Amino acid sequence: MGTGHNNSEILLWDITTQKVSAVLEDEKMKNISKIDFSENGYHMISCSKEMNVVNLWDLRKQDIIKSIEIPQLECDQGIHNVEFDFVGKYIAISSGRNPYVFNTKSSELVNLNSVNNNNNNDLSCNYVKFDRDMEYILSVSENGIMNVDLICNN
Repeated sequence: MGTGHNNSEILLWDITTQKVSAVLEDEKMKNISKIDFSENGYHMISCSKEMNVVNLWDLRKQDIIKSIEIPQLECDQGIHNVEFDFVGKYIAISSGRNPYVFNTKSSELVNLNSVNNNNNNDLSCNYVKFDRDMEYILSVSENGIMNVDLICNN
């Protein structure tokens, strides 16, 4: 388990002893707002609502292995949510009015095709979730409207 803090620290907890097992620091990132762990537990992603960067961590080395800068997003609203897919190939990000998916190896943006468009483009996208088969990304706006986008494998 991990907790992000406003002093650029991420605390990793041993849930059996209920004690901190490691402290990860990123001096550049303040107010860590969301973290997520890969399914195998080897990697973690972190972000801040104040920055347009998502950090990919190798937990075995306790170090950042990649920072994905997201200049093309509407980051005036910050990054609200990040999530790994089930195999660690993709990262989903909610920022501004849209969901975004990035390839973890290449850091390239993956194209999405809207399956249903609920015309909530003026509302902030607050939550993203991969479906079980990693074919779709679900996003939820601040008023609770859900959109479904097809992930186009590049």
